[in-house]
Amino acid sequence: SGVGLYGPPLWGLWDNKTRTWLGTRISGVAAAETTASGLLRVDGALLASSTDLCFVDLDPAHGYLPVRIESKLKGSQMSYFQVDEFREVQPGFWFPWKGSMNINGNVLSHWEVKHVDLNTELPDSLFVPPMGDETYVINTITGKDYWHAGKPPAHLLAAKAAAANPGSPAPNINPLTGAPEQSANWSLWLVLLGLILVSGGIWVRRRA
Repeated sequence: SGVGLYGPPLWGLWDNKTRTWLGTRISGVAAAETTASGLLRVDGALLASSTDLCFVDLDPAHGYLPVRIESKLKGSQMSYFQVDEFREVQPGFWFPWKGSMNINGNVLSHWEVKHVDLNTELPDSLFVPPMGDETYVINTITGKDYWHAGKPPAHLLAAKAAAANPGSPAPNINPLTGAPEQSANWSLWLVLLGLILVSGGIWVRRRA
């Protein structure tokens, strides 16, 4: 999203820094406690390199799935991932159906799953979003970031060139076409006008 968070409902389940799923990160945690509401709270170094605080509440009534993830990144705010409803999409198989994302007490977004298919063959094309030449791809699974066209758009290249040569005037980029706008060359017209005036003055003097 625009504030740099992973989109629900997968937020908190995948850590881009360590390239691991939540289950892998908590599998080595030896200690846990039971909350007053019957949840299993895991207090461990889930994201030790990037987190000051992180608690994961697992729900025994719904396959020990995470129902709440509370974390605080270093230098950041407290974040809450909350599942409000689970649905049994197959006997004994629960799925997070509704929930919300909360930052420091403010609800950032609500999410709701509309349809779930289990073990269905899905074509790879389903996971390829439409992309144009100016699309910048950030792949959090592979860690590779790149321009879909193989290079930045023309207007960004022009801006970069202008920044590298601060003495040269920056091109006036047309926001619709991404190309430098053609400005009128007024200096050339002024020179031509001056030549015409000088020639006219010489002609008048000769006539006189």
